[in-house]
Amino acid sequence: MNLEEIQDLIIAGWKSQTLFTALELGIFDQLSDQAKTVGEFAKDCDIPAVSAKKILTACVALKLLVKEGDKYQNAPISEQFLVSSQPSYLGNVALHIQDIMPLWNNLTDAVKNNSNCWEQSTGLKSDHFTQLYQNPDCFDRFVATMDLYSYQVAEAMVKAFDFGSHKALLDVGGSSGILGKVLLSHLPHLKVTIFDLPDVCDLTDRIIREKYRLEENMNTQRGNFLKDSLPQGFDLIYLGWVLHNWPPEIQTQILTKCYEALPSGGMVLITEALLDENEEGPLLTALLSLDMMVSTDGGGESTGQEYLQRLTGVGFEKVRIETLPTMRDLIIGVKPNT
Repeated sequence: MNLEEIQDLIIAGWKSQTLFTALELGIFDQLSDQAKTVGEFAKDCDIPAVSAKKILTACVALKLLVKEGDKYQNAPISEQFLVSSQPSYLGNVALHIQDIMPLWNNLTDAVKNNSNCWEQSTGLKSDHFTQLYQNPDCFDRFVATMDLYSYQVAEAMVKAFDFGSHKALLDVGGSSGILGKVLLSHLPHLKVTIFDLPDVCDLTDRIIREKYRLEENMNTQRGNFLKDSLPQGFDLIYLGWVLHNWPPEIQTQILTKCYEALPSGGMVLITEALLDENEEGPLLTALLSLDMMVSTDGGGESTGQEYLQRLTGVGFEKVRIETLPTMRDLIIGVKPNT
């Protein structure tokens, strides 16, 4: 790393905030497939021309916009990923990151105390996810973010794992049910049940019925996987970005519940972002581990070997990792025949 890279790291927060503001102002939607002058843009956004020019100039410098003459238009990369009508839209991801930045502002204290900073950041004692669920805009951005990455993971799982002989999958903490939607588009014989909190299932039931129209193959079951036993009758149990929310001892408790609920020969499928075995990266996973520290009660990322040890520790056999072309990899364990 050199001096310029250090300086770039120092101002990285400025860059992110410029992007957040551009999204909030609707810059990329406004400049999609059309160019505008500063005056035209300022009028459409109902903001002063002086400040409009400054945010547009910054977006050009960040290569998010291009300027030709006196008109501004989206760069190709922004047209693909930052226009809300695009299937590859990343704006919800960006604004979800903005939503959680108050927690990151207290990262120093979180590191000093090895603890989250919910109350310090928000003045509230309720946990981060409870607060998310109570704010409709934040909740929608969170679900959209999870759905985007879960969609990618589900598509990759279909290619990496043979679902052919399996009949029923329990998606623990499955939220909107996007995994089931993707799986059923490839595997219409499968039955999928989402196991989640009652308020989440109320939302998911509507999505299954009104958006997916898959109520014949998908349903929900209400419960709390930390307090309740998992329902039986499933030969697959899926944990997608669930374990990393909890410390190792709680992860072991969740895996034990999976083991107890599965029949002989049943399998647990887990997708998580894995730290390198030497714990030197990857960068995104290392940052996710800090995010778990500030936003959860003891969560964090782990190496593949650590996950395999937890699986074998509760009795799973033939544990293995399938590398996926996504930010998460697939971890598999089989309950032995008894």
